Amino acid sequence: MLVGDQPLLAEQGLLRLHRSVRQAPGQVWAADYGARVGVPAWIPRSLWPEVLRLQGDSGAGRVLNQARANRVDIAGVELDVDTPARWQQIKQMLAEQT
Repeated sequence: MLVGDQPLLAEQGLLRLHRSVRQAPGQVWAADYGARVGVPAWIPRSLWPEVLRLQGDSGAGRVLNQARANRVDIAGVELDVDTPARWQQIKQMLAEQT
């Protein structure tokens, strides 16, 4: 599961997630946020019913944490676009990369 509001995800971290999933596709894999895990994540089919039961603004993080997902270090996960101010901040960061 990859969401579109994290434009600064590090390619190497995504590749690390991919390699982990290829080695153990039946396991749950998720980005390490320190105290919790979240997206990007690999959610095996066995957990899909739980994810589909989520309602409202509740993300898959709860399911990932309850499943004790294996943690993957992915730089950039903490920088998501949730507000206009954050978008301006990230847009500036992206401009500095070019």
